[in-house]
Amino acid sequence: MGNRPPDPRYAGVRVDANFFHDDIPSNERKAADRLLELAETMEISMAVPHTVRAELDHPNTPAAARERATRLIYTLDTGMANLARLRLVQGVMQGNALPGRHDKDSAHLYDSALWQCAYFVTCDGRILKKQGKLGAVISDLWVVRPTELVAIYEQWALHHPSS
Repeated sequence: MGNRPPDPRYAGVRVDANFFHDDIPSNERKAADRLLELAETMEISMAVPHTVRAELDHPNTPAAARERATRLIYTLDTGMANLARLRLVQGVMQGNALPGRHDKDSAHLYDSALWQCAYFVTCDGRILKKQGKLGAVISDLWVVRPTELVAIYEQWALHHPSS
């Protein structure tokens, strides 16, 4: 991963299921809502990975989270995969946990990297803590909180306005 994050106005962004929930910290909820607005006005290209959609479709998902998710498009599962790379991501995410425990998170990250997205937005502390190790196997994917992506967007927009 380079030292400077890529311009989110010209890079793909994917989001985790918790991005849509109300139970994230209020500053993150506010930033997530701002990112949804930026996506709706086509300032950024943001979508929900098909692997996240399954989580959002679960009956226990709060209605407000499902409603927010309908504001974005979903990616499709094309069945294309580099299983060796996916296994590397799974190895990082598993850590000392039981085998298979974090396979869903691994699939979200792998899917985002597979389609050459620059950002994966999450409030999942476990994923965020592993971003250094994840960088070794999915080097071009920045794992960030909503507040971090808003700050990156604002820096780019301030110093490099769109034409």
